[in-house]
Amino acid sequence: DSIGRLMEPPLAVFLPQQTVGEAIETIRELVKQAFITYAWVLEADGKLVGVITMRDLLFSEKSQTLSDVMLRSVFALTTTMPLIDAMKLTLDKHFPVYPVVDDDGRLTLVVQVNDLTDLHLARVKLSASERRVRALLANISDTVTVLSPAGELLFTTGEQQTAPDQPAN
Repeated sequence: DSIGRLMEPPLAVFLPQQTVGEAIETIRELVKQAFITYAWVLEADGKLVGVITMRDLLFSEKSQTLSDVMLRSVFALTTTMPLIDAMKLTLDKHFPVYPVVDDDGRLTLVVQVNDLTDLHLARVKLSASERRVRALLANISDTVTVLSPAGELLFTTGEQQTAPDQPAN
């Protein structure tokens, strides 16, 4: 599984030549609809070239360009990155939000660190629960069949290999 399904669109997106004052005015409107952590600075082709913290905006002169105040070394995840790899890369970063770029470095979406860890924890818990159920089923003598909501055979104990309403192969 990749991190692609955890992402959301970036809202505070600007060009390097825009001013701090322009960014602040835009963000004032954006925060009425969403929580904004960072401002993303993109080239005209969408390539991520910088990130700006709210602190940077607060303490910069309104006439400065974003290229003057942005952080240029942007850590980013990629859209096709497996979830476990993304989690490993973010362990020592401690950012609340991570940009996600495509293979050409264009900002596509952002992902919150809570979404990464919540999904991983849910998978760990599900895996542990599945192991416990399988262990219980291995020790019973009755035949137990587990079907998906669509009626597909997910698991069976004993000799039965098809769902009760399906013909044997």
